[in-house]
Amino acid sequence: MRVLLTGATGLLGWTLLQKMPTTWQVYVALHSNRPLPRRFPHVHEVLMDLTAPEQVRAAAAIARPDVVIHTASIGDLDANEREQAEAWQVNVEGTRALCEVTRPYNPYVIFCSTIYVFDGAAPPYAEMASPAPINFYGRCKLAAEEIVRQISSRWLILRPNTTYGWHLPGQRRNWVTWLLSKLNHQQPVEVVDDVFNNYVWVGDVADVVLAGIAREATGVVHVGGPQSLSRYAFSLQIADAFGYPRQLIAPAPSSRFSALAPRPRDTTCCITRMQDELGVHPLSVSQGLDLMRRQETVRRQRGSEYHEWIFA
Repeated sequence: MRVLLTGATGLLGWTLLQKMPTTWQVYVALHSNRPLPRRFPHVHEVLMDLTAPEQVRAAAAIARPDVVIHTASIGDLDANEREQAEAWQVNVEGTRALCEVTRPYNPYVIFCSTIYVFDGAAPPYAEMASPAPINFYGRCKLAAEEIVRQISSRWLILRPNTTYGWHLPGQRRNWVTWLLSKLNHQQPVEVVDDVFNNYVWVGDVADVVLAGIAREATGVVHVGGPQSLSRYAFSLQIADAFGYPRQLIAPAPSSRFSALAPRPRDTTCCITRMQDELGVHPLSVSQGLDLMRRQETVRRQRGSEYHEWIFA
């Protein structure tokens, strides 16, 4: 099987890369300034900037993919709101270019969207719920979903909830790694206690992708963890898992913080299809954080700069 993967140095892409079967021929689309930190015998690097149509076309011609996994995007909500033209070019037009140039190979396309296509007013969200994004990132992703539907003949759209796990050095932090950086320096933080979702460990999101490929599932699948928590409650569990004092974390209402992009208050999603049709039963928050802690222990023992995939 020939796979074209975008976003290989991101949180999900890097986890996927380590979990993919070595019998696959994987072509990773990389910017020239973002090389992979290690080599894999079954992985081939191709230069591709989603905003450069000729590079996208050339990468597709090299990969000739049976499967396209599109995880790359500008994912920072405030950056999307601040630089809307650039965000649209990458998140929407980049998706269009990728779908168009790979269409002659008739690939199975997996597109990583977001649960932020919803406004957070009527959780829990099932796949048939009507989207109503309240920020520019959500609008971009919803527009990109429609492009995938229109251009690709075989597709699966995933809408992950807030995802956490170890990422490569220099990559955008998720809530767990951001909070740990603060706690490690004994910095007190205020955390919102009125924003909720079902946080999902990145390994479970990767397993949904792999299960989708194995079953060639189609349609839309929501991806989340088994429990809904406030950001504050989640943060307390992070502190507990890594041995930091809870006293460093104080609850606060959303109104305390100014943000450029509006945030939905509750994006808890239904995960019935993820569990019943794809067979992925996600870890609880405590299980996911415990696994991260064990991965960090091994990373330190090995003196590695990044966290290897070592636990099933």
